[in-house]
Amino acid sequence: MTNLNMKRVKQWFTKQGEFYLVNPELKQNIDFSVFDLFSTHLSAPQASIFGDFDLVVCANLLFYYKPNYQKEMIKKVDKSLAKNAYLVAGEAERDLFLHANYVEAFPQSGIFKK
Repeated sequence: MTNLNMKRVKQWFTKQGEFYLVNPELKQNIDFSVFDLFSTHLSAPQASIFGDFDLVVCANLLFYYKPNYQKEMIKKVDKSLAKNAYLVAGEAERDLFLHANYVEAFPQSGIFKK
């Protein structure tokens, strides 16, 4: 939120205590979906058969799996990202994506741009 100007914060978010909620007007333009990264039938969520996601968040997931599974899941994430898309990785996944030749958009952030 610190990188957004106040006009956008007031337009798209509602503050509740220490947190901000996304306003319904913005939510209706976002497709939130779940995808099984082990699925052998699909390479992307059904909501977007071909992937091309502008943003993928992968946090606190990959470190639970063995390296061979991690590599396969990273390949699926990579295939689902649109050109110039962002990947947000959790602290535990950051090094995995760095070792998979991802480059951070902002140093030490865990935010990668394709």
